[in-house]
Order: sequence, then structure tokens, then C-alpha cells
Amino acid sequence: MVLIILLSISMIIAFLIGIRQKDVCCYLIVCMSSFLFAFVVMCIVFLLLKFNGNAELIFPDEMLYVNDSTSQLFFSRYVQFFDKNFSLDVVRWINITLFNISLAFLASEISSYLYGRTRLFCSLLAITGTIVGGYWAFFILKEAFSVAALSMLIVSYIRKSKVFLVFASCLLFFARPELLLLYIAITIAFYFKRKNTHLYYLAIVTSMVCFILFMNSEYSYSIKLFTLSRRFGESEFEFDDVAITTSNLSFFPFIMSEPFRQAVMTNINSTFNPFLDLNPLVVVQRLYNIIGFYIFLTCVKPYLMKDKLYSFAFIVLLGVLFTHSVYRYFNTILIPFSLYFLFLKYRGLNKGSYK
Repeated sequence: MVLIILLSISMIIAFLIGIRQKDVCCYLIVCMSSFLFAFVVMCIVFLLLKFNGNAELIFPDEMLYVNDSTSQLFFSRYVQFFDKNFSLDVVRWINITLFNISLAFLASEISSYLYGRTRLFCSLLAITGTIVGGYWAFFILKEAFSVAALSMLIVSYIRKSKVFLVFASCLLFFARPELLLLYIAITIAFYFKRKNTHLYYLAIVTSMVCFILFMNSEYSYSIKLFTLSRRFGESEFEFDDVAITTSNLSFFPFIMSEPFRQAVMTNINSTFNPFLDLNPLVVVQRLYNIIGFYIFLTCVKPYLMKDKLYSFAFIVLLGVLFTHSVYRYFNTILIPFSLYFLFLKYRGLNKGSYK
């Protein structure tokens, strides 16, 4: 009941915010669709009917954030603070509200640059994103903050707004600091590109060498091991002897190994195969990955290493695809970035714009 009351207040606030958006119609449609999904599907069907009003922790990550008192993660400390002093429903309320408003804000921004059927498709894609991501936002997970951070990062990039950039950076630092570090590195590389092309390519080569050296070092062992431990699927997670032995290989033998190939194929299947689980919501989530990834691929040639945000998304998407079998991570990236890919593809940017 508390969650429903808080969400009702958020919906009113979100409506008032929408009056000042670039595409008010798109903002309100996306935002209200997202709140409608939260009320009807997550609160009534999922929370009240399935769990009798008592939301349970069903994901391992949720249990980590809530119960692991030794965790040094910012998000975990934030969750435990609200759990101790208020209720986990407050965390859910913040998740849902932040996700809904930020995605609607981004959709409005992108839609204002599009026309005709493309503009309609943008709205439909964003509405589908509210279903895909609205499910994850209900749980005690970082996905809502990640979508909000990436959405605000895209808006800051399009508007060239330092205010939005600072806000997005704070959210990324809180939820995904590794993505913030990657974005800073890419920003530095593109700064070199504007000033001196030789420095730009030197930075790229240096980054590749550093990455290979890292993957050859003992510090990459845990990344390799966790990647291989899921090569038979998330449900068959296991640190077996083959995974342990292969994880000790250097970079090139590792990526050429059969266990790594199995892991990549499992990740691809888990991320994109809509028939792997015939739960209607899961089917929609994986279909969204297919659509978003297709739009992403159509932008590779004109924008890779030419557009800063696209290059950032390229590295993140491939990194996730090669190392994770959990399809929600791909959802999290593609929910905001599929809209940005539409912006790149159909707005007809000139070379050198928004870099």
C-alpha cells in the first residue's frame, strides 16, 4: 500500500515535469505507460496476487545488496540504509520513479528530432522499453539507476549540457563506476582526436596493449573464471576444473579456447533467443534485445570511432555479450541506447556533429 501511494505521488510529479519537455506528447505517453505497467503488472499482478503483498527477494544480486553487511558497494550501503530505517518499498519507489521519468525524458528528447513513422517508432520502442525495464526497476537491482544514468548521459551529449553530464556522472559513479571510467577514457581519446589525430590513434593502440597486458595478468583471473563458469547457462553456474585451468591462460590462448567459445555461444543464446523461455515477459525482453542490437549494427560503419557515445556503447555491448549470460544487462544498455541509435540513424547527422 505504501508503494502504491508513493507511486501515485510520483505520477503527479512526473506529469507536471512533462509540461516543459520538448515533445510533451511523447513524454506523457511513455511516462504514463511506464507508471501504468508498474501499477497494473508489478503492484497488482506481481506484488499483490503472486506474493500476497509481501515482495520477496528472488535475485541473488538482491540478496547481496540487502543482506551482505560486509559489501563496500555504494548501492548496497544505500539499500541497507533504507531497509534499516524505512522499507525496501522506498527503494522500489525510487527505482521505478527514476527509471520512468528519465526514460520518458530521453524519449521526448530523441522524438523531437525525428519525424513521421520514425517518430512513432521511437515512441513505441520507448514504451516497449518501459515494459522491459519496468520489470527490473521493481526489484532491488541497479538496473533502474543504470538506465537513468545512461539516459541522462545521452541527453547531456545531445544538448551539450554540463548540468546533465554532472547528474549522469553522479548516477554512474553510484551504480556503475566502471562505465564512468570507460566514458572518461573515451572522452579523452576523442579530445586527442580533435587536437591531434596521431595522439588519438596512439591512445587507441596504447589502450589495446594495456587491455591485453591486463588480460595476461593475474588480475584478470576472476573475470575469466566467472565468464567460463556460466558457459553452460546461468542455472548451471560452476567453478569446474576446466574453467579454473582455462582461466590461467594468457589472453590469446584464452579467447581461442573451446570453453570460451562455449561461453560466448551461451551468452548469445541467453541474450537473444526468445524461445529459450516462453514466459511472455521474457520473450518481449529478448525480442527487445534483438531489435535494439539490429539498430546498433546498422550504425557501426558510419559512427564507430566517429561518434563518442556510439563508440562507448559499442565497447560496453560487446564487453557484456562476451562476459555475461544474463540478458537483463543487455536490456539495461539497449533501453536508452536503442533510442540514441535511432537518433543517429534517422536524424541524418553530418560528420563531426556531436563529438
